[in-house]
Amino acid sequence: MIRGDRELRALEEDVLELADGTRALEASEQAKFALRLEEVWGSCALAGSATTLAQTRALLQRGVVAGDRALRDYLMLWSYGQASAWAQAQRPRPAGAQVTVAEIRGLHARATAGMALVESDATPGAWRTHNARPVRRGVVPVPPSLIVSEIASFVDRYGHGAAAGASRFLWLATFQERLERIRPFSAGSGRVARLTVNLLLTRMGLPFATIPPRATRIYREALTYADAGNLYPLAHYLARSVQRNLGRFTAPADLRTLAALAGPVSEDALRKAALRGRLRHVYVGARLFSTALWRDEYLASRLTPSDLRE
Repeated sequence: MIRGDRELRALEEDVLELADGTRALEASEQAKFALRLEEVWGSCALAGSATTLAQTRALLQRGVVAGDRALRDYLMLWSYGQASAWAQAQRPRPAGAQVTVAEIRGLHARATAGMALVESDATPGAWRTHNARPVRRGVVPVPPSLIVSEIASFVDRYGHGAAAGASRFLWLATFQERLERIRPFSAGSGRVARLTVNLLLTRMGLPFATIPPRATRIYREALTYADAGNLYPLAHYLARSVQRNLGRFTAPADLRTLAALAGPVSEDALRKAALRGRLRHVYVGARLFSTALWRDEYLASRLTPSDLRE
């Protein structure tokens, strides 16, 4: 077993164990919305939206257009938000087909419905009918005449879950890379690939994987590796994102901002410790939160033997 595979399987075991521990808990609607909010914001930012998290929240939560961004950005957010809400509302599916061709087209129809008002190539639910430019370097989409057969073969091969004994997150990474490589739609294929992966996670009983703007570079690099045949970075990204998001449903009630926890150590030091994985924390939207207990555990871990003797 190669190192990347060994590390991924260990991470996957941790994720599934954490998921088993939270399965009996009913996530609050607030926690579900916070997760969906980050997913919509990050995925639309990858697609070119310039809206902020606050503007995304105002639109999805209250139907209010806040700020002065382009109309296209708000239409993208609203449509994508409807598709994301539908995916999150699905129930776990222990066996059988995890996704169908009709559901992929349905996700595209939902995610691009608003875009059709301002972009002529946004044809909700319709397959691409023209040749497309490479998605990324070296990734040439299939010609339009082959899309129907390619999608059917793709779903038949990958739409029933990971093979027995195989890594689920490696299967998800393979699914996403192959779907993006086909590029079945004139516009929005990347968004639909991300939505479909999250639909699959939901049907596995797991929370969405999210791509907040701070993680865009890492995510894009992982996709580049996947295009070159190394799927492990993308699988690791998806697994770690799910692991982090599971924390939204297990977070203690006494969460506080890092600024409120500063004192024994600076807010900046706490932030760096969280980003390095040394301080337990959760994200709510784009903000980091921790607890006094977790901070004290981190501070205790910094003590040296000489500190203890004193």
